[in-house]
Amino acid sequence: MTMCPMRLNFTLRNMPCEAGWSSQRPLVLWITDASRLSYAKVRAVEVHHQAKALNISIEAFTWSHETVSRCVEGHCRHIGDATFVDICVRLSKPTALANPVYESISRMESYRNLSTDSAAGAVVDAVYGRTPLSCDNSDDQPRFTPWTGEHVYNIKGRAVTLTHDQRDAVALGVRELSVVAIQAAFGTCKTVVGSLIAAHLAIERRIPVIVTATTNAAVAQFTETILSLDDYPDLVVVRYVSGTALAENLTRTPVDLNEILKYLGDNFADKLEEKDKQLCQDFKEGLEHLEEYLHHPEQALAMTEDDKEEYFISESFVSENLQKMVDLMFALLKPSVICATTASLLNTTAAPEGIFARHVSNFQVLIGDDTSQIPEPALVAMAARLPRVRHVYIGDVHQLEPHAKCSRSSNPARFGAHSVMSVLCEAHAVPVAPLITTFRTHPALIELPNRVACSRERPESRAATDAIESHQVPLAHDTLHVHLCAWIFRPRCQ
Repeated sequence: MTMCPMRLNFTLRNMPCEAGWSSQRPLVLWITDASRLSYAKVRAVEVHHQAKALNISIEAFTWSHETVSRCVEGHCRHIGDATFVDICVRLSKPTALANPVYESISRMESYRNLSTDSAAGAVVDAVYGRTPLSCDNSDDQPRFTPWTGEHVYNIKGRAVTLTHDQRDAVALGVRELSVVAIQAAFGTCKTVVGSLIAAHLAIERRIPVIVTATTNAAVAQFTETILSLDDYPDLVVVRYVSGTALAENLTRTPVDLNEILKYLGDNFADKLEEKDKQLCQDFKEGLEHLEEYLHHPEQALAMTEDDKEEYFISESFVSENLQKMVDLMFALLKPSVICATTASLLNTTAAPEGIFARHVSNFQVLIGDDTSQIPEPALVAMAARLPRVRHVYIGDVHQLEPHAKCSRSSNPARFGAHSVMSVLCEAHAVPVAPLITTFRTHPALIELPNRVACSRERPESRAATDAIESHQVPLAHDTLHVHLCAWIFRPRCQ
C-alpha cells in the first residue's frame, strides 16, 4: 500500500497465450464500487503455458497514482498480511508512438545464436565491418551477374517491362549473398521489385521466403502485390495478422491466416482423416463465432449468460488448437511465402510458444520492405531469430525514419537513431543496388487537377493546352498525348 507508483498483481486463468497483455501496454482500471475510472499500464507478464495462466503486474502512472491509491484504500479488504481488491481491467490501444518491435527485442538474447559459421553471423559481420573487402582489380568472383535483355512480367493483366535498374535490383536480390540492400527512391516501384524477388526465389528456385515490414498496411500492400503477379499463379502466400491487430485490420487480404485456417478443411477435405476434418470444422465454427463479436462489438453489450459461456468456449477451443491448425496448414498447403510485421515475426518464431517456430527452419530468405522504418536493433534480432536465412532489404534512406512519429526533442530524434536501411547503406561490405527510375507524375501534368481541386478554377480547353505547352514538359519521345476531359462543376453546399 505504501509503494509508489501503486502496483497490483493478479492472475488470469484459461489463457494459453498473452492475447495482447504485454509490457507497457496502457489500460483502463475500475476498482469495484469506485466512482471513477483510473489509468495504469502493464508492468510485467509471466506466461505459464502448461497451466494456461498469466501472472500480470500492473502499475499506475505517476499522474494516476493518487487516484488509484485512494480507490484501493477505500474499497480494499485485508486478509492476513495481504490486501485484496476487486477490479475490472480493459486493455487500451498502445500509444501511436510505440513501436511494438522493441518489446520483442527487449526479451531476446540477440547475440546468443550468432555463431561465426552461420548465415546470421555472416550478416552481422558484413554489416558491422568484420568482413574483408575485395578490390575491383582482384580475382574474386563477382558479387552478382547482371541480367541482360528484356524481362517482361504480367501484373494485373498488364505487361510490364523492367527498367535496367529494376532488372539489376532483382538480379542482386536473387543472388546467394548473405545480405544485400536495394536503395529505392520514392515512386520506383520498390514493392513490385521485392515481390518479383520473392516470387522468383519461391517458384523458380524452390526457396521459401519470409517477408516483413513495420506496419500491417505495408505488409498487406506487399501481399497484394505478390498476388497480382500473373506469371506466378501457383505461389502460395500466407499473411499473418496478430490477434490484437485483427479487430483493426483495415487492409484484409484473401490469404490472411485466419481466412486460410477457416477454410482449410473445405479446401483439403479429400486429404484429411476424419478426426482432422472434425477439428477443422470445429475450429471454423469457433473462429466464425469469435469474428462475429470482433467485427460487431456492439453485440457484446447484449450478451446473455449462455452467449458469454459459448464465447468463452469458442475462445478457449481456438486458442488451444491454433498450433494444430497451423501445423496442418504447413503439411497440406506448404506456404512458399509468409508475410508478417517485424514484431509479429519475432513473436511467432520464438521457441517454443511461437506458432511458426516449428517450421521456420525451412525458410532461407528474409525480405524486408520499407526498411527505413525498421529500427537498427531489429537487424540483429531477426538475424539471431532466423540464423539460417540470408537477408534482402528494400527501402529509401531518405524516407520516414523509425522515429518519425516521435517528438523532435526525443532522444532517438536528437541523436539520430539509425534504421536498418541507413546502416546497410553505410556498410562497405554490403552490396547496394540503386533504383533511380521513378514513375511519379510530372508536376506540370498534375497542375491542372490541382488548380481545379484547390482553387475551384475552371480551365478552358485552349487554356489547358497552353498551360501544358508553357511548362515544356521533358519527353522521352517526340509526341505527347494529352487527353482533355470535360470538367463538371456542381455548386458547393451552403
